[in-house]
Amino acid sequence: MDRDNLRRKKTEENEKKIAELYDTYPDIKKIEEDIQKLSLARIHGAFSKHNSEYLKDLEEKVYQLLAEKENLFTRYGLSAESFEPDWDCKKCSDRGYLEPGVVCDCISARKNNSIIEKSGLTGEMRTKTFDNFDLSYYKDSSYVQDKVQKALVFVDNVHNNRKQKNIYLVGDVGTGKTHLSLAIANQLLAYNHTVIYKRTDDLIDIIIEYKFEDKSKKQELEVLKNADLLVIDDLGAEKISEFASNQIRIILEERSNLNKAMIINSNYGMDKIQEYYGLRISDRIIENFDVYKLETEESIRVQKKGIK
Repeated sequence: MDRDNLRRKKTEENEKKIAELYDTYPDIKKIEEDIQKLSLARIHGAFSKHNSEYLKDLEEKVYQLLAEKENLFTRYGLSAESFEPDWDCKKCSDRGYLEPGVVCDCISARKNNSIIEKSGLTGEMRTKTFDNFDLSYYKDSSYVQDKVQKALVFVDNVHNNRKQKNIYLVGDVGTGKTHLSLAIANQLLAYNHTVIYKRTDDLIDIIIEYKFEDKSKKQELEVLKNADLLVIDDLGAEKISEFASNQIRIILEERSNLNKAMIINSNYGMDKIQEYYGLRISDRIIENFDVYKLETEESIRVQKKGIK
């Protein structure tokens, strides 16, 4: 963002707004002009031979005009802010800093909003956290609790840029794979880390679009490679092809080489992954991922609805 241009635009808009206010309230404009004249007279008087009584008289007249202006503001429902630029951030007046070397909070907020927007996590997905991940639905709650604790360590390792194993979440539909992966993703977003969450078929679509249709997607492809965390959801649900297999393998290899964290959600264990994608991908997962198997008596969604 070009903050100089932003401030220039806001200032120009404010000048137009003030002109319209003066047209509507000419008495306020007259007072402003009189205050400016008296203020200039005070400055000249301070550098001339005028005595202190003269300067005191000018100062009293300025105070009287200021009081009259305040009365007019009250009568017209205005305030001093009515004549100020409509800054996006009142705290720093859109400068981006409070003083040299001190960054304003709006910079961090804007950066965080941008990170969230690009993550692919929207709506209900943003509500999934460790706090509302319920262990009571699982066959072996102690096993899952251990995996949740390891997931928290995973978050800490990513946050501190420590090398670690990635996470492969496997289980039937409705066993909480998405919730746990979203809890990890949302926690890292809270720490202002870059996160990308994509279903496998969407991931392949982005790659196809870049390679064969829209070269402007190259930046999005780089984000897939360089984001602090990439979550690949529903591996195995997409249409299997040699192209898809090769692209998934390339992503896994590139991110592993860069020590970038990954989570894969799938309904399939390693035997099925090997069958669908071949040894090269299954071996990559076995080598670089810890497998968390989530098992429930029946779908959590079914349990929540009390369906028998």
